[in-house]
Amino acid sequence: LKSASKSGEGVGRPEFIIQSKKDREFIVVIECKASRQKHASDSLNNPKDFAVDGALHYANHMCRSYNVLAIAVSGQTIEEAKISCYIVRKGKYNKFDPLIDKFGNQIERILGFNNFFEIFIYDPAIHAQKERDVLDFSKDLHNFIRDYAHISDTEKPLVVSGILLALQDNVYFKTYESYPDSRLPQFTLGTIHRVVDEQNIPNSKKLGIKQQYGFIQTHTKLIDHEKSIDMSPLRKIVNDLEEHVFPFVSIYQDYDIVGRFYNEFLRYSGGDGKLGIVLTPKHITELFVDLAHVTPSDTVFDPCCGTGSFLISAMHAMISECGGDEKAINRVKLSGLVGIESQPKMFALAATNMILRGDGSCQLFEGSCFNESHFKDITHLKEELSDGTKQSNRPNIGFINPPYSLKGEGLSELQFIKTMLDYLQRGGTGIAIVPIGCVIESSDLKRQILESHTLEAVVSMPDDLFSKQAATVTCIVIFTARKKHPPNKKVWFARCKNDGFVTLKHIGRVDYYNRWPS
Repeated sequence: LKSASKSGEGVGRPEFIIQSKKDREFIVVIECKASRQKHASDSLNNPKDFAVDGALHYANHMCRSYNVLAIAVSGQTIEEAKISCYIVRKGKYNKFDPLIDKFGNQIERILGFNNFFEIFIYDPAIHAQKERDVLDFSKDLHNFIRDYAHISDTEKPLVVSGILLALQDNVYFKTYESYPDSRLPQFTLGTIHRVVDEQNIPNSKKLGIKQQYGFIQTHTKLIDHEKSIDMSPLRKIVNDLEEHVFPFVSIYQDYDIVGRFYNEFLRYSGGDGKLGIVLTPKHITELFVDLAHVTPSDTVFDPCCGTGSFLISAMHAMISECGGDEKAINRVKLSGLVGIESQPKMFALAATNMILRGDGSCQLFEGSCFNESHFKDITHLKEELSDGTKQSNRPNIGFINPPYSLKGEGLSELQFIKTMLDYLQRGGTGIAIVPIGCVIESSDLKRQILESHTLEAVVSMPDDLFSKQAATVTCIVIFTARKKHPPNKKVWFARCKNDGFVTLKHIGRVDYYNRWPS
């Protein structure tokens, strides 16, 4: 505001500027006038004499770097006060909208900071902008790690998830800056270990997770002081994640942040398409949740959980329906989410992702979903009731995006689908997204599936749903588990080739025009 005075010369001085560490990009600016007659001019371009004009004047200066909530107040008593609240989004000079609550009503009163913040961050445009900011940052971080840290492709997402895990610890968050470069690696790894040890999971799982992060203390290029940036690459990564990503993770619990970075890093390194690993877009994981009608009392299972995208979307929807009931929320986190992941590093990423959302990940299993011991463990899961008794907690909803076939026959995905359905309760719902070829070609696996499970629907997906690294035309298949497909059963088919997303250069497929909700 050094050149934002209302007269056009000198420093601008609004009545109040409010900022929180929760999200440093969110600023509240308040401008006041004693007389209600001085609330707003017709043209809104007289900041010296009118409250609304002044608040928007300062917001327009701040929006170069911040999302601004501009509040104008006129009057000298609460009874006579006139109040207006506007959103001025970052980079949108001279463009503003009234602040609207979730019922569509314009807010014309003073709320608590957290109340304003909650309304503000769920503005669709703000949410989309923050996602783009994280995406832009992920590119910059990849380039920095490539140029300075020299760690492997598999370690890149681990360093991100490990540091985000450490930042969860209040002591680390407040004190890491005071540690010299020589001691920061040990402090970071020790904090990761402590956070993992605090989770309600078996020690064998804790050990497996912690082992994946050992390189943070030993990789010389990551931890040695770098003259050109006057700090170690590790410190630079911690600083940047704390500023650009940690607030986002803290706010948007429905976003698979680790998967986002994993995906972005793969774009530059040839990708895991060669391994058949294709991470599911967020709007599709949310679609699965809608199609399955997930409720807080369900148990959702993903036998190839990757970074946990399906489980995160399910958790967010389930908790949203709990209405603040802590017992119901704890039930979701402790008993409602089950996953299996075969790759140790990916398992660590999934576990970290769930821990970041307050789930102790006690029901994540490392290994193959075809392993009979996992089948026994999961189908015999028990859930403790409020009276101390236990009941069966076998999953009743299954989601899967299996590894896609590498040999061209397009059939191996069906084995994953069959296995997922076999895990579920009788009458449960199983949903998969697979290459369309594997449901078109005839096979004995298709016969086996329909002898034990009922096909309810097939939904064709946009041709370019996934990135070019995994250019595969897909469809969603929906089953009722462990009930034989009736001979004259009518199956619902849908052609959904347009999800509203567009492909942007260097960004990928995004809902740029906000069409997906409708």
